[in-house]
Amino acid sequence: MTPAGVFAGVFLLLAVYCAVDPFNHSAMSEFPDFEAVKVQMPAWSEIPAERDHENLLQKSEIRFLNQVQGPESMAFDPMGRGPYTGVADGRIIFWDGHKWNDFAYTSAANRNFLQLVFTGDDSGRVLKYDPNTKETTVLIQNLQFPNGLSMSKDGSFFVFCEGAIGRYDQYRKPYD
Repeated sequence: MTPAGVFAGVFLLLAVYCAVDPFNHSAMSEFPDFEAVKVQMPAWSEIPAERDHENLLQKSEIRFLNQVQGPESMAFDPMGRGPYTGVADGRIIFWDGHKWNDFAYTSAANRNFLQLVFTGDDSGRVLKYDPNTKETTVLIQNLQFPNGLSMSKDGSFFVFCEGAIGRYDQYRKPYD
């Protein structure tokens, strides 16, 4: 058998192995109902080309290097304490001026977030919780991996990212 024939045979066996996945090595093996969704990306002409012309990041400093894994948005409470941030293992932590402290925990089920990103799942939502009435309201739904939510200074709107498709959006509808 020629080297080209051996290569073709190995390539064919590898392709069959990947298609069948007998040992469930695929990242999607735990999701048998997986359905691919086409993500519509904007045209290149619609993507802003503006960059940091003043090099403002050159004046910044790196804080908390190797202390927190996968921090999301940073937030401060009304008394100026913090920052508070969510990290990769589902905890919400805050900085007390000396060290990071646990503030809250989220479900361990969130560990499969990469599957949400890769599949284009649009089941994401932004919720509003009223601590007085203990009611939760859906503000926006059908989002692809929403994250990075930040409230404006005057509280009139908030912005968020749809991480799976790289979209940055704002929500101005009255939500009080």
